[in-house]
Amino acid sequence: MAMVLASVENGEISTVKNHFGYEFEVTGIQGFDDITNRGSEQINELDCKLLGKTPEGAGVYVTYYGLIKLHQNVVDVLTKQSMSAPFDESYITCNPRSTLDDLVSDKYRWVTKEEFLNKGRFVRGANGSLYVQYMSTLFARKA
Repeated sequence: MAMVLASVENGEISTVKNHFGYEFEVTGIQGFDDITNRGSEQINELDCKLLGKTPEGAGVYVTYYGLIKLHQNVVDVLTKQSMSAPFDESYITCNPRSTLDDLVSDKYRWVTKEEFLNKGRFVRGANGSLYVQYMSTLFARKA
């Protein structure tokens, strides 16, 4: 088993148009991901803690546990052999939770009442920087 601390810099969260009318925008995300590699199983466990701001400047804290299965297409992006791995061929998951400070607008507060299941993929930018993109699914509404 190996452990790595990965820095997250200048991340963002944005919503796509949806039939619920929900919005959630967070920019300037900073933080870290404590990654545990279970080498014999070809799995990485994620323990991520992030802090960012809404467009109005209010604070948002996001935490999640997740898993990455180290399939060849994922390894190729991590080792700079490829620029991206498709969503449908990647096994990167997480279950994020958000904590909002008192200044966050009511229009964003819905995120604290929902459960999300995210599926991700790795992508490299033109400058070689590594990014992870997640698609979120509303999994179950909290009472």
